[in-house]
Amino acid sequence: MKVGIIGGGASGTLVAAQLVRRGLSTAQISIFDRSGSCGFGAAYGASTDSYVLNVPAGKMSAFPDTPSHFSDWLVQRGLVAESEAASRFVSRRWYGQYLNELVADIEVESKEVNGVHLGSEVFEIDGRAFDHVVLALGNAEATLPALFSVYRDHPGYRNSTWKNLPNEIASEDRVLVIGTGLSMLDVLCELASRDFCGQVTAVSRHGLLPRSHQPTTPIPYTGAASVAEILRHIRNSENWRAAVDGLRPDSQAIWQRLPVKEKRQFLRHLRPYWEVHRHRAPASSYQLAQELIEAGRLRIQFASEFDPSETKFDWVFNATGPSQRLESRKVPVIESLVQRGLASYDELGLGLDPKSLHPGLHALGTLTLGTLWECTAVPDIRNQSAAIAAQILPATR
Repeated sequence: MKVGIIGGGASGTLVAAQLVRRGLSTAQISIFDRSGSCGFGAAYGASTDSYVLNVPAGKMSAFPDTPSHFSDWLVQRGLVAESEAASRFVSRRWYGQYLNELVADIEVESKEVNGVHLGSEVFEIDGRAFDHVVLALGNAEATLPALFSVYRDHPGYRNSTWKNLPNEIASEDRVLVIGTGLSMLDVLCELASRDFCGQVTAVSRHGLLPRSHQPTTPIPYTGAASVAEILRHIRNSENWRAAVDGLRPDSQAIWQRLPVKEKRQFLRHLRPYWEVHRHRAPASSYQLAQELIEAGRLRIQFASEFDPSETKFDWVFNATGPSQRLESRKVPVIESLVQRGLASYDELGLGLDPKSLHPGLHALGTLTLGTLWECTAVPDIRNQSAAIAAQILPATR
């Protein structure tokens, strides 16, 4: 049995860890990632500790059946006290190290795979045979909105905020952040850690900030698979956080039952509002943003009211998040699979249709966005990883 995993970020690492746990030897697994490393990916590769997880450590275990696995790892290494480990929003860098250790004995090949071929009985990657291939490509780079194209050649422009911010940022510089979501909050936290005193302008279509985490008891959802019904349920609940969290166990099943027309309407009109309520921020990050707004050092602006010629900026950061429409990205390895009839895009063009994948071919994470919707957070990805490992190795060895 040989398994090839394309992508060494969180998704690929979690699949590999599940396979090893089920008895597959590390010598039977090959991971392909152009970085040459595993576990860090785009999300967990920064060296700064000011970038923190948006989910408490107690919910970030690599294994669904061992919820304290990550928080125990933190305690064992003396990074946090046992009494607070499960509830802490810890450094994303630490999580990357945790994932990396899970697969430390697996060989990672530093290369980008552009094609997968199907031989008589096995898949081939650069002439090497694999019984199963796992597509774990992770998040794509952000796309610069047309309104801000004037900044593409700006000396201070950076197309990503997930890695370290430039050391050259001066304390009084003027910063523009394109996007007002969680990545924008990361920028604020990193700047604050450097005693930054300058002005930050954050621009987005709707000017929405992520809401903050607060302790809640989820309210189970028992209504129909209808966007209108779900909205009514949330609006009529005394605690919207509890209502949103109560959707989590069934969100993928609900999404799959929605008519395509409703899915498109949701994506077109409601998605930004869902994102800021569903993907919430640590209270400390949210509070920092509020304090900066009150102090006049953070200005939130609608894109429709923003004129690039009005203000000069020293630094411009694209924090719009990853491009999520797979069909329009033209990823070489995906295009090769589609052209060979080994896979097809889903009906929304957001990812791949899992039912179209040739036997032995597996996909998870953002590649299943259009079919599952809720599939980009670690709790969702680890469940997908466990399911894929079970398909590859049906019985525990």
